[in-house]
Amino acid sequence: MNTLISRKMTSQDQPDPDNIKMFVGQIPRTMDENDLREMFSEFGRVHQINVLRDKVTGLSKGCCFVTFYTRKSALEAQNALHNVKTLAGMHHPIQMKPADSENRNERKLFVGMLSKKCTESEVRTMFSVYGVIEECSVLRDTNGQSKGCAFVTFTSKLCASQAIKAMHHSITMEGASSPLVVKFADTQKEKDQKRLHQQLQANLYNLAAGIQLPATPTTAANPTNAASHHSPTTYLTAAIFQQQLNQMLSNLACMFSRSVYGGEAPGERRALTVSTGAKALYLNRNVCVEKEHICKDDISNK
Repeated sequence: MNTLISRKMTSQDQPDPDNIKMFVGQIPRTMDENDLREMFSEFGRVHQINVLRDKVTGLSKGCCFVTFYTRKSALEAQNALHNVKTLAGMHHPIQMKPADSENRNERKLFVGMLSKKCTESEVRTMFSVYGVIEECSVLRDTNGQSKGCAFVTFTSKLCASQAIKAMHHSITMEGASSPLVVKFADTQKEKDQKRLHQQLQANLYNLAAGIQLPATPTTAANPTNAASHHSPTTYLTAAIFQQQLNQMLSNLACMFSRSVYGGEAPGERRALTVSTGAKALYLNRNVCVEKEHICKDDISNK
């Protein structure tokens, strides 16, 4: 009997399985766990609060982690506090969001072509008809002006998918140049891949633009060697060489783009290897292009 009661009490002391651990920023460094528990208890029973402190001085860093017993309490606290309430002595409103990813990439939407007059509250109202919103934030510049886009995170992937189906390209908002864009937000991996792709393209075209070649005679100027295979006297003009190099770099960029953004059969993961070794492309001192070669190796799924 005592064992049964003990187990029941233990289960009641544990938060719900779907609870959310929240990160809270922009809180005064003078507030301790007791002060914060009192503030958060307004929204529901608090399971745990940890103030982040400096390891050397022990002073608060002005942020904490809070876990409620229920997911509902955490979301209600976030809706009431995040970017809404500014605590005494602080210059910016409380920042409150889930500390763990919880597969948020599957539930997080990017919303573009918003009216710059839209506030977080208006965006939340616009999308709340499709499900419970966990987080909503409008992107702003350093002056606090809206950039015309936002992130909206739902509590489920299904709600996010329904919002995309209903809202994408559905309306054109005031001041926007094209219809509303609603799509799943890029993952960090996708952001890194796009950034790498942009850097590669920029480096390749900078390389092409930076090559300065003097005009050289064509084979017509030396007909005796016209039939020679790969003869050093077989010249290309700077313009022709630049055109061919640009085309090669463009093809390379396109192939790399396919490797980054997909294009293979669904479910397949392929890597693209581009070989430009000494035998693939080289120039001699007479600016003679002997051979151009790009080889694409498809790596089997790992």
